[in-house]
Amino acid sequence: MSRPNPPAEIRSLTGLRGIAAVWVMIGHYFGEQPGPELFHAISGHMYLAVDFFMLLSGFVLALTYEGRFSPHITLPAYGRFLWNRIARLFPLYLVVTSFCLIMMSLGIGDNCSTRTLPAIILNYVMAQSWWWPDDSISGTGWSLSIEWGLNLLFPLFVVALLHARLRWAMLIAGAGVVALALQAVFDGQISSDQTMLGAIDWYYAPQSLLRCASEFGLGVLLWRVRPHLAWLSGNRVQIMLLAAMLPGLLMPQLDVMFVLLAGLLMVGCSFEISGVARWLGGRVPHWLGAISFSIYLLHLPILPLRALLAGWITDVPVVDYYVIDSLPQGLACMAVVLALSTLSFHHLERPAQRWLKMRLSS
Repeated sequence: MSRPNPPAEIRSLTGLRGIAAVWVMIGHYFGEQPGPELFHAISGHMYLAVDFFMLLSGFVLALTYEGRFSPHITLPAYGRFLWNRIARLFPLYLVVTSFCLIMMSLGIGDNCSTRTLPAIILNYVMAQSWWWPDDSISGTGWSLSIEWGLNLLFPLFVVALLHARLRWAMLIAGAGVVALALQAVFDGQISSDQTMLGAIDWYYAPQSLLRCASEFGLGVLLWRVRPHLAWLSGNRVQIMLLAAMLPGLLMPQLDVMFVLLAGLLMVGCSFEISGVARWLGGRVPHWLGAISFSIYLLHLPILPLRALLAGWITDVPVVDYYVIDSLPQGLACMAVVLALSTLSFHHLERPAQRWLKMRLSS
């Protein structure tokens, strides 16, 4: 059964996405610098922002496309959906990937151990994380690759989680969460010979596929059951959820609990009636959310340029392109990223999306 037309935007969720993107940037910029243990515990868990992105992606796509895929999923509707997702994900991603590839070819900031032609092709079609056991050329692009794969499979999520009987939908989404929890228990600290920061900090297939697919599916289901969760809309409940999430930032073993609580907070804020939701929809969080995609993609590629500039000024050879040496450098990089992301959003992301969507309608 289709619902009323969804809102054009839920500002509080846009603000949450912006805070999550800044969280990732802070973790990458300041995670290895001296500071209070509490700060390092929180910044070190910035990988959980990816889990929130997956929850949010499933939730928002279900919100936006449930009516368009009801009662049946047609090929034209699926084609329009994919074109809209291409317009959203690919323009900036391709620019950043090309920029990183040029830098690496010049020997600057190489963060990808394999640059064979198949690896490069997989990166450009955003399929590198489906089976390729290597880093993305753009660094953070690995999660976008998985998100794109989940978008391709979105009709299956619609059928299983939106069109199926609620009992079966809950069993399917619940099985994904249980699988994620079991994987966190049995493979929680080491994956593909890489030491992880927490129980679900996986960015190599197949663990990353399970991680992201289970969370994306949970987000889809949370949209379906949202009418039954209006009790989450209150300010007191949301503050309690935030307080309950704090142990998940201090203890890596509680990552899955953090994901579940983040999903409930997302649903509660989506009603936009609490003080927490109103704050998240305010000017600064909403601005960060609008430019969050650019923040996520740009904050790592600028580090090699920062390292070259710092080396040129100080005449000290660059040791690690991706390690910031001081707090002032980190703050300066953050300011540059926020400025570049604002320019990117207004002069690349939105124009490219509009142009591509016009091509679809022409």
